[in-house]
Parts: sequence; structure tokens; C-alpha cells
Amino acid sequence: MFAGARAEPARLFVPPTAPEPPFAEWPLQRFDPLVGFYWYASPAVLVSQTVAVHGSLEVIERNNDVVDFILDAKADDIRSAGGLFVFNDWRSVKSYDQDARARQRVRMRARPSGYARRTVIVVNPASRLLRMAVEAANLFATLTLRSRIEVELDAARTFARAGIEPPRKGALFPVEARSSTRDRHALAHRTE
Repeated sequence: MFAGARAEPARLFVPPTAPEPPFAEWPLQRFDPLVGFYWYASPAVLVSQTVAVHGSLEVIERNNDVVDFILDAKADDIRSAGGLFVFNDWRSVKSYDQDARARQRVRMRARPSGYARRTVIVVNPASRLLRMAVEAANLFATLTLRSRIEVELDAARTFARAGIEPPRKGALFPVEARSSTRDRHALAHRTE
């Protein structure tokens, strides 16, 4: 914002200092101020909780960069587990850009078939449009990737049913990946 400009109070965004339940007690592993919190748990589970209120192209790109990084950095664990379990808590997202939705499909298509053993996306019950978009993505994933995206409305109940355990205290988010991340990332940045 430039000097002298006045922001509308409703448009100001102050990132949270801690994740919301059911992840409030989890040890912090990674935070991206644009997208939100990330954790890597065993066996081969990527958990995210967004702070973004709008699903822009940049939010989608950043989130997919993290997924691709994990697919590369934890490839052996993921293969042993039969794929990555992706648990996305997107309750903060109220709207999205159409080009972001299209980009999500491109990024998913660039990954190997079966990369995810399970994908759960929790949306805000009041965000009917986002829920419909995720359900459309589920159809795409089912037909194209032999994968399924589950849409849920209650993060705590869904999380408890999934049986995911928090990372142990002191466990770090992966920091190194093999060079194939660059290859997958380059593939994902090709236009349709």
C-alpha cells in the first residue's frame, strides 16, 4: 500500500499466529503467509490449513509447489504407503479465480497417476461455490488420475475419522528434495 492510502478495515489481513483447531496443538512445521500451515506426518501424510480467503492463481501455485516438493522429498515413504494422503483444511477460502481452478487441474495432471492414495478437502459449509468446484475437481481426478477427492464440511470429525496422528514434537518439515522436483515443476508450468 502506498503512503497516505487508507485501507478498509474489512480488507486488512493479519495472518494467524497459530493454526485453528483441530491443528491448534500440533507443533508448527511450515508456514507460508500467503497459503497457510503445512505438516508432514507418517505414514506419508501432507496436512495443510489455509489462511487464504481467496483462491488466487498464486495461492494454487504455491500450494502445488509444496505438494510436488513432498512428492519428491518423501518419494520412498510415499511409495511404501501406496501414495500420499493429502488432507487440506480450506475452510478459510471463500472464493476462487477460474484460472486458478484450471491451473489446479494442470498441476494434478502433471503428476503420476495414483500419486495420492487419498485426498480430503474440508470446506466451509457456507462456501457452496467452493464445494461445487471441489466436487468438479473430484470428477476430473476420478476420470483422469484414478484418484478421488473427498469433500468434507467438518474438519475435526473428518480428521478424527482419518486417524492421522500429529507429527512428533520437534519433527521438521522436509527440507531437501531430489532434482526431479525441478523436472516435475517445469512440466507443470507448461500451458494446456
